[in-house]
Amino acid sequence: MNRRSQHGATLLVGLIMLVLLTLIAVTGFNLSKSNLRVVGNMQTHNEVVATAKSAVEEVLSTSNFSLTPSAALGGSNVKSYDVNGDGTADVTVTLAPQPCIKRYQILPVDPNDTTALGCASSVQQSFGIAGSATWGAQCADVVWEVTAAAADNVTGANATVTQGIRVRQDANAAVNSANYCP
Repeated sequence: MNRRSQHGATLLVGLIMLVLLTLIAVTGFNLSKSNLRVVGNMQTHNEVVATAKSAVEEVLSTSNFSLTPSAALGGSNVKSYDVNGDGTADVTVTLAPQPCIKRYQILPVDPNDTTALGCASSVQQSFGIAGSATWGAQCADVVWEVTAAAADNVTGANATVTQGIRVRQDANAAVNSANYCP
């Protein structure tokens, strides 16, 4: 072989190596971009789940869910949250279905029940007399279920969170059949 054919082979091998290095660099860039997208999606999903849990805790921190289940989250069962503090609503949470009764059981009469529990088994009703009991005379063990569906307003990421709470309350306060879970 002469020297001229060797120079051409070196150039060809150099070009092939340059193309391979370029392909490796482009592939690495695309992989890192994909990983960044996956992490961003996970962060958005986690924010949506956290917002749904926050809404459920907000509902359960008051007695609105048992008194007016159709307006348990304030005026309605839909509320928007600003997650990042920029002044715009990022996540919308809907209580769907409205808080409902999963289990209801009237408890036996207990003379130790007090009016502070919201029911008092040993107290008789005396409507119209100041200072007397105005509620039912028996307690109930009620398990409420609250389901919050949250959706990110920009990305569309969504999550549903369901939580139950056991409440000891006046047996007459929860007898509305519309409040039972389907």
